[in-house]
Amino acid sequence: MNSAMEEVLQLPNHQQLKHEFHDILFNSMINPSVATDTTNISIHYDDYNALNPEEIKNLRRISTKLRSTDYFQDCFQIYITTRKETVDRVFGQLHKKMNSESVRVFAYWEDLSEKIGKWIQMVRICVENVFLPEKIFYEHIFGGSGAGEDADEGGYVHIIGDSAAKLFDEFPDSLMSSGRRSSSSQILEILLPVYQEFLNLMPVLEALFPEGLCLNKSIPDRASGTVCRLSRQIKRLIFASERHVLRELSINTTPAGAVHPLTEYVINYIHLIFNYRKSLSDLIGEVKGSNDLIAAELDSLELEQDQSIPLKHHFTRIIEYLLYNLRYKSKFYDHESLRHLFMMNNVNHVAQKIGNSRGLHEIIGSVYLAKLRNKVKEYMTSYLKTTWNCVFLCLREEKSKRQGKWSSPFRNSNRDVKEKFKNFNLMIKNVHLRLDKLEVPDKHLRQKLCQSILINLIPAYRKFLAQHSRQIDKFQHPERYIKYSVKELEKEIMNLFSFKNQLKLQSIQATGADENGSSMSMNTWMSNMFGD
Repeated sequence: MNSAMEEVLQLPNHQQLKHEFHDILFNSMINPSVATDTTNISIHYDDYNALNPEEIKNLRRISTKLRSTDYFQDCFQIYITTRKETVDRVFGQLHKKMNSESVRVFAYWEDLSEKIGKWIQMVRICVENVFLPEKIFYEHIFGGSGAGEDADEGGYVHIIGDSAAKLFDEFPDSLMSSGRRSSSSQILEILLPVYQEFLNLMPVLEALFPEGLCLNKSIPDRASGTVCRLSRQIKRLIFASERHVLRELSINTTPAGAVHPLTEYVINYIHLIFNYRKSLSDLIGEVKGSNDLIAAELDSLELEQDQSIPLKHHFTRIIEYLLYNLRYKSKFYDHESLRHLFMMNNVNHVAQKIGNSRGLHEIIGSVYLAKLRNKVKEYMTSYLKTTWNCVFLCLREEKSKRQGKWSSPFRNSNRDVKEKFKNFNLMIKNVHLRLDKLEVPDKHLRQKLCQSILINLIPAYRKFLAQHSRQIDKFQHPERYIKYSVKELEKEIMNLFSFKNQLKLQSIQATGADENGSSMSMNTWMSNMFGD
């Protein structure tokens, strides 16, 4: 009789605790609006209606007292429902700024890139500021309550599960199924941030939805499936990028023998892969080189035989593909000297970009970098021979055979001397006219090239003047023949290959900006130069 009376007396207390539980949840939701920044996706704890420590303590106290009563399930259900409404409302506000369907209709890659950046920001906000706190709230309130199946340790999945599924499914799916036609590098630049974000998230998702909890297995599994799909697509795109470099068949040569857009493409591609090297280290090793080269073509490539470092092998392989293609394109220049200058500029550009990046230098290695720099020297030597040999020969003294021996004549006729100076002046003029239209973008290479010319030209010209200046001085108008002093000739040579006629190509390469001064991404660069 006493036991029955105690239970009756306790009923109002249990019901009162239930109402107190409801009131605490209701008061935590006084502000139903979720404020988000109009320019950047952001959320604040006050807007999110997070539970404060005092509320958590009281909710825990009540749930513990009611755990063996029928009122507990009511409290549990109202908690799940209330907190789910909060999470869904937060997610809905953020999702307005991330309509996944709009991925399919974007006209510009910059817009899509911005959308991906916002999606990544949204993922981090949801996981760090919403999902993980909700798990902590739930575990503090109901952890160890022993309330049965519906209130097990994974009950928080009911709160965040729907929003998490939408977050990790909709946008990546629409991104990969957008079906837009674009270059491989453009798609890579879009997918790699998403791929890396998923790799970073997998440990967090596995912690949020560990094995053994009901209703949660599908979210990590679906995220893992997305990672697999992304990895397959990225491998295909890496292979396609290599093949594009090898088989890009445009025959449009760059004006003045400058750096070719394909070279810039490769440099940008290498930097892109390098930036995501930690995420791609395993994938790169699974990508095989293009198999559409015949044996003779393969022999012309200096491919890295050591494949123990996949990233190094991939970088050197795509550079060799580039050099192979550039040699093909150089044949469309009319002058042999311009072909050598074109190759010198492009190989030097690759070597400089690698040498200026400590990380790339370490991966590609000093041995391969030295090979590239030796190629630059070889193309410079070939250029000097094809362009300046005729000038050097003009300054060389003709020899005559006397008594079975070759010797230089002591004195040339006035007519011969005049002709020699006229020929030399004409050659310098013609060479200058040709070279004034050529460019060597790299300042140090330009100086080195000019110095290489001077090393051979100035001693020969000084000797030439010494042999004939006295004879020329006796002419009526010696200035007609001696047009350059040694210093004037040095100055003339040092001014070659300068940027007097700066081209738009070099301006874009140097500043990364378009005509309006806005920043250009790798995507815009490739769209402008190669189209789809």
